Amino acid sequence: MSWLTNLPRSRLSWSGWTAYNDIQSAPSRAMTRPFRCAMAALFAIQFCSWSAMFTMWIYAVPLVAANVAHVPLDGSGLQGVLVMVSLGYATYAVLGTLGSFALPAMVRRFGHGAVLGAALLSAASGLALLAGASGWLELLAAFVAIGIGWSAMGSVPYAVLGKLAPHGRGAHYTRLFGFSTVIPQVVTTLGLALFAPRYLGSDPHRIVLMGSAVMALGGVLAIVLRSQFSFADGEHDDW
Repeated sequence: MSWLTNLPRSRLSWSGWTAYNDIQSAPSRAMTRPFRCAMAALFAIQFCSWSAMFTMWIYAVPLVAANVAHVPLDGSGLQGVLVMVSLGYATYAVLGTLGSFALPAMVRRFGHGAVLGAALLSAASGLALLAGASGWLELLAAFVAIGIGWSAMGSVPYAVLGKLAPHGRGAHYTRLFGFSTVIPQVVTTLGLALFAPRYLGSDPHRIVLMGSAVMALGGVLAIVLRSQFSFADGEHDDW
């Protein structure tokens, strides 16, 4: 294909030049062993963190109704509980978005795995606090801690994936990585529906505490497996 390299780019259509570049770069697209290990580690961490979040999303309303508002779910106070939980969700979402702007500097100093692990441990403490909250101040503190974890959950794994994905295959592996949030949702919802009534008695307090433990496991995994992300830690751009 040496004759093709001698053609000016203007003589090639955009799609033709792109296809040629794809052929030329094909060897660099092989999935490397470090990337496979990093993907496996990220999937394990994502499974823990998202499974824990689903326990909160499912059981926060009955938990707050019983422990904070002290109203039955079918009572007139349910609307107040929904507002309270919605404000909590908004709090952690806003904090998570704002906190993500501080992450690049922290990642450059401490590395992706350490930052992600610390954030998930913060979220685990927030879930534990949520499980035992009896007043609105404790509830607010719980959602603040969860927001710290959310800032890293929504950005650090994808930053690592983008850095380690084989050249030209980032979009493909990002689509595959979507399963790291879908699988926990399916497993958690089915598991809670099938096994929680038998083993946990559908007690929101115990279930959210279990979610806290699973989130803490994800944080520990991120710290222990941080060496799998060392290739991404060597980058010196915004992340």
